[in-house]
Amino acid sequence: MCRPYWTDFVICRYTKHPALLGIELLNEPSAGTVSLDILISYYKQGYQIVRKYSSSAYVILCQRIGNADPLELYEANIGSTNLVLDLHFYNLFDTFFVNMSASDNVQYIYKSREGLLQAYNNSNGPLIFIGKTILLSVLFDTTIDSSQL
Repeated sequence: MCRPYWTDFVICRYTKHPALLGIELLNEPSAGTVSLDILISYYKQGYQIVRKYSSSAYVILCQRIGNADPLELYEANIGSTNLVLDLHFYNLFDTFFVNMSASDNVQYIYKSREGLLQAYNNSNGPLIFIGKTILLSVLFDTTIDSSQL
């Protein structure tokens, strides 16, 4: 019997479905409105609810969007198994990338973020998933064919 609270209801209903791989507890919480302490508490409770119904479903945590360290949840000790940190790299909102070409944006990701991600994936923390990457120059450069990237 599923409990009436939305988290219990949704997780109870879908964790046994054979097509379910994981559940993201919250998409893109805002760093400006959600404190890290509150988010960690929410994610810990959500992780426990998922584990109550499934030992194998991945529990996916999204970073805070805005002025926050994208990896601040990495060592938050939210759960121990099948935990995934969903990172959204929005070059679109960072002035550092404004004058870069699409190719420069892509090269920055390959050169500057690859080592960081490999280091985290090689440690004992949650898995890393790049859920979104938006390049500012690609949105406004109509001369670029996506196959060139």
